[in-house]
Amino acid sequence: MLLIGPWLIVALLVLAVWLAFAGGRWSLRRAWLFTLASVLVAPALYAGLAALDAYDVSAGLITARQYADVRIGQSRSAVHERLGREIPKDEAFDFPSVPGLLCEFYYEVNTGAQSCLHLYQFCFRRGVPVRKNQN
Repeated sequence: MLLIGPWLIVALLVLAVWLAFAGGRWSLRRAWLFTLASVLVAPALYAGLAALDAYDVSAGLITARQYADVRIGQSRSAVHERLGREIPKDEAFDFPSVPGLLCEFYYEVNTGAQSCLHLYQFCFRRGVPVRKNQN
């Protein structure tokens, strides 16, 4: 969106100006149509970027209570339903990898009262959590 959006808006405005100077009744109507389209595309792109940013920011954030509520032996889908999406694995460099286990990581939601940020690890074997740690 950031790469194509501005160029799309510029192209619509250039087309509108070209149609306006081309003359004729239909050209003027089309020029207004392209001008209106370019004016509406900009807020739509901004709203789309804001929604994607909010979606990315919310990934992998849980509370200490949510961490405590996860029980060993639950299904992986139940854990994901309760916690949401995990953070990308390249951000979880504090924990070593565990052979034979699929591990997912979450950050603690920073409430502003504490300056430290915990990293939570949940390791699964065959879709069932077998280990959880916090750092």
